[in-house]
Order: sequence, then structure tokens, then C-alpha cells
Amino acid sequence: RQGHPGNKKMLHMLASHYVSRDMPAQAAEVYHDLVKLDPTDSVAVKSEKDCMARATMQQQKWEEAKSFRAELEERLGLLSARYAQNQQDLAVVRDIAGVYEQMEDWANAYSFYNYAFSLSNNDISLENKASEMNERCRKAQVEEIRRRAAAEPDNKELQEQLAQFSKEAAEQQVALCRQRVENNPTDPQTRFELGQALFDCGNYTEAIPELQRARNNPHIRIRAMLLLGKCYDAKNMHDMALRQLEEANKELIEMNDTKKEILYMIGLLYEKQGKKGESLAAFQQIYDAEYGYRDVARRVESSYGN
Repeated sequence: RQGHPGNKKMLHMLASHYVSRDMPAQAAEVYHDLVKLDPTDSVAVKSEKDCMARATMQQQKWEEAKSFRAELEERLGLLSARYAQNQQDLAVVRDIAGVYEQMEDWANAYSFYNYAFSLSNNDISLENKASEMNERCRKAQVEEIRRRAAAEPDNKELQEQLAQFSKEAAEQQVALCRQRVENNPTDPQTRFELGQALFDCGNYTEAIPELQRARNNPHIRIRAMLLLGKCYDAKNMHDMALRQLEEANKELIEMNDTKKEILYMIGLLYEKQGKKGESLAAFQQIYDAEYGYRDVARRVESSYGN
């Protein structure tokens, strides 16, 4: 752009690049230069207006976010003053926890929700909130370590730290879910969450009965069946995994992300059994709905010799 300010093709490419990176203000500047070069360039004229509108909306969102953050900090200051006067006030403690949650300060949100639960008469909703905040806090910590580990793949110490932290987080989640099941043993959602946590820990044998119980609830039935299929597959029980997934596939009419994942697993399982025709048929269903899903295009097209 600096070396060839009159090259319209290059300017259009630069503007498109800014648009693809969600940088509408910069794109609008480039389109403005294009309009000055060629006022008859209808694409540049329209795109400049669109990008300016988008940039204005983006700026408004940033300002709203800053304003909202300022409001939360002001409210937290007022609540903290009341908390200093009486640390046993359940309503104030709960409100402080809620503000920290809105600020996405998961550690403080957990601390205050947990304290609010201790002040309450065993309010399960507060206990669940504390658990949720604790889980989010752990996930944020794991993500931060994962980000650093990805940036330094040769840092052995960081990779070991990530593995250890992930293992501890998964084990803590299992313990938390076990406690929830003990508190509410008839709730299928808690059973599913325990099954998920056990699966994440690689404890497929213990996960299976929890997911079988959760499967009886129509609201989480398909998710439980998908996870059951993964458990059976991990235990090399491929025929049982296929039965579970084929049943789940029949019950899903819409070709959504869950159905695609189920069909993909079905394709892989048939492939493991050497049934190439059945495997290809599963992959073809996904290919027909979404060309770019995982490596489905390569699998399907290579079967035709393309």
C-alpha cells in the first residue's frame, strides 16, 4: 500500500484481509483510498460504508464493556463497605459473589459463593454455584498453562506441569461430581456429569454405569449414548460401541454437530472392523452435509481415486 498507493487490486486485497481479521476501521480507511482513486468502484463505495458502520458498532461495544466494568467495580465497592460492617450478612456475601462472577473473577466468586453456602441453611443452589466457579477457575488455569505450553513446545518442564495440572483438575472434578451424586443420587444430570468426569480421567469402567443411568433421561439421552460409545470404544468393545452409536444416530433427525460426531465415530469403528463400505457410508452422510468436517473430504474422495 505504501509502495504502490495506486494499485487498486492490492488495496482490495488489503481491505479484504482487514475485514477477515475483524478490523473494520482499518478496512474502511483502505476502501476510502480506493473510492478516491476510482469513485465509480461500487464495491469500494458500499464496503466503505459497511465497514464504517461496523467500526462504529465495534467502538460502541468496547465503550459499553468499559462502562459495564466500571459499574461492577462501583457496585463491588459499595458491597465491600457493607461487608466490612457485617461479614455474616448472607445477602451481601451472595451479591459480592455475583459481582465477581460477572467480572469473570472465578477465584473470588468461588470464595464468596462457598462462604455464602456456609452461612446459608445448606442452600444447594449456592453449593452448586461455588462448584461451578471452582470448575471455571481450574479450567482458566489449565487454559493458561496450555497456552504457555503451546508457545513453548520444547519446554519440558512446562509440558510436565500441564500434564500434572490437567490430571489434578480432572481428579478434583471427579471428587466434586461424586459429592453432587451423593447429595442428589436420583438426578440424571449429576450422573452424566460424573460419567463425563470419569471418562476425562480415563476411568471408563466406572463411567459406564453412570452414563447408563443418565441415558434414561430424554434431555441428555443422546449425549450420554455418545459418551457411552466412546467408553466402549476405549475398552475395545467395538461392537457394543457401534450398537450404542447406531441407536443414537437413528434418534437424531437433524444433521447437527452431535450427529456428525456420532457418524464420524461410526465410520471409524466400521473402519477398525474392516468394513470399508459401511465406514464410507457414514462418512458420506457427513460429506453431503459439511464438506470441511474434520478429514471427511479426504476420506470420501480418496475412495473414488480422487
